[in-house]
Amino acid sequence: MKTKGAAAKITYPNAMAGRFRTACARLRPRCSERFRISRGARLLPLLLFLLLPAVVQAEDYTYTTNSGAITITGYTGSGGDVTIPNTINGFPVTSIGQNAFLSGGTNLTGVTIGTNVTSIGWSAFWYCTSLTNATISASVTNIGVYVFGGCSNLIAIAVDPSNSAYSSVAGVLFNKSQTTLIECPGGQAGNYTISNGVTSIGAGAFFDCTSLTSVTIPNSVTNLGDQAFFDCTSLTCAAIGNSVTNIGLEAFRHATSLTGVRFWGNAPGDGFDTNVFLNATNATVYYLSGSTGWGITFDGRPTGLWTGLTVSKLNAKVNFAKPHQDSCSLTVPLDLGANFLPNGQTLTLGVRG
Repeated sequence: MKTKGAAAKITYPNAMAGRFRTACARLRPRCSERFRISRGARLLPLLLFLLLPAVVQAEDYTYTTNSGAITITGYTGSGGDVTIPNTINGFPVTSIGQNAFLSGGTNLTGVTIGTNVTSIGWSAFWYCTSLTNATISASVTNIGVYVFGGCSNLIAIAVDPSNSAYSSVAGVLFNKSQTTLIECPGGQAGNYTISNGVTSIGAGAFFDCTSLTSVTIPNSVTNLGDQAFFDCTSLTCAAIGNSVTNIGLEAFRHATSLTGVRFWGNAPGDGFDTNVFLNATNATVYYLSGSTGWGITFDGRPTGLWTGLTVSKLNAKVNFAKPHQDSCSLTVPLDLGANFLPNGQTLTLGVRG
């Protein structure tokens, strides 16, 4: 059946048409108006359908156009170092859509965001495993979560210094004021110390950082977002400052090498979700004597005092070690300060237990 004819012309059976004409003769203005409204209502869905943005192909991208602005929805190019175009077919490219490079970005090695782009969608470059560097332009004002999630070879996320919303420090993505750590590149290896002044670690901030071995979270941080350290499979130890009051869902999920989580303050209380340590079955939570709120377990993981904790310092690096527990190396932590222990000396804390 051809719908075009049905949409263009509305017909009625003869008897019904006669009744319609008679009724209209009595109340012509009102009836004609109703007929026009009825016909308009029947045509409205077709008109709305025609106005919907269609996905089209140009150059190496699929995209939609809405009100004269383009959103990239997919990538079909060969990879390599790519610069997102400022325009396609004369229209400005203002957005990169959710999962845009998921299926076509396997061979992408570098990406520079175009100067008309204002928004990068959720997981836009999800698991672009060959990606090593990314540059965010000054125009970007909105970045979704997990944008570079699973990019295991990504070394640095750079941000144009004139960007008003975001910044970058040593390749790590922050908000402009550097109070929120948004995303650490997946290729971050070894130890990482979050700078004092950061108050929040965003959702998925260290997602799939599989070469990260230890992390120090300063006293300024109050919030660890959902899945913050999800799938950090080489992470062995974490030191968490004394101000953390909220730990998000699955924050350390699949951190399968995690053996020690050291809290420098009281237990978060009700400010944590369940499954924080899901599948992190080797982890033990340690706390200092005098802190409060700790039980024999914390979210299903065993807890213990730091008994006989040994602290040593060599070349401005602080090392923690406890026989029968675990050992790891962390940079000068929290708010102790660089001079809290003379270089080359060792201190054994008299923690009871």
